[in-house]
Amino acid sequence: MKRYALPLFLAILILTSLACQITLNAPEIPRGNLMPQPETVNINEAAPLSSPAELTVSMGAGELNITGGGPGLVTGSIRYNVEQLKPEVKRDGSRVTLDQSELKSAVNLGKDVINEWNLTLGNVPTDLTINAGAYEGTLALGGVPLTNLEINDGASKSDVTFDAPNPQVMRKLAYKTGASQVELLNLGNANCEEMTFDSGAGSYTLDFGGSLQRDASVRLNSGVSSVKIIIPANTRTRIEVSGSLNNVTQRGTWTVQDRIYETQGSGPLLSIHVEMSVGQLELVHQ
Repeated sequence: MKRYALPLFLAILILTSLACQITLNAPEIPRGNLMPQPETVNINEAAPLSSPAELTVSMGAGELNITGGGPGLVTGSIRYNVEQLKPEVKRDGSRVTLDQSELKSAVNLGKDVINEWNLTLGNVPTDLTINAGAYEGTLALGGVPLTNLEINDGASKSDVTFDAPNPQVMRKLAYKTGASQVELLNLGNANCEEMTFDSGAGSYTLDFGGSLQRDASVRLNSGVSSVKIIIPANTRTRIEVSGSLNNVTQRGTWTVQDRIYETQGSGPLLSIHVEMSVGQLELVHQ
């Protein structure tokens, strides 16, 4: 364990440095741009005639909460108190975009700025893309018929959950983030064939709980970070670890050969390739 002490210590220093840079270098919204009272844009987009629909959510920094169980394609509200944050709703056939074109790169909104997105997705097969700056929120996507999911964000603190199985086959789930704290929960319910997760510095949990309905391939590429991968009991799993400097710890029952970690089980196979530089990887079989 001693041989990992210096790399892990350096990783902590780099993480701290990155966090400071993100805060200090982030564009800020001038306080003078605050509106006297917040305004709200109501979202009510009907289901398209053809599927899958294509829904893109493009927001700056703020709060983002998405859930399922709504009517149509997407409903909800966007509340803001800076004129530049007023979103546009664009529709072209089965393609809908909720776009906050101004100040997308603003990370530090300040405590007085309001940018709250609360959206509900309907029972429509959908390719969902989320582009966001720094945000906090929960994406509760259980039971939503997603055919593709792509998430790109900056410095986020978010939970992505699949509490119920996806009734559609998701061809790909792609998540790309900067320096963030992210938890992806019950990924077995996502019903995806392929998943990629690319991150910079941060803390990340990938929980593959739920019901794995098909063989799934996962590629995880992370920089200076702490990553936890949780595998439920009776799930067949093969995890291959590569990269220059990383510390792997295990909990539960694993078969280990070289840098390949396997669990026994029945049903579909979960194949994960982890590429890390400096960091901490925790493998949990429960």
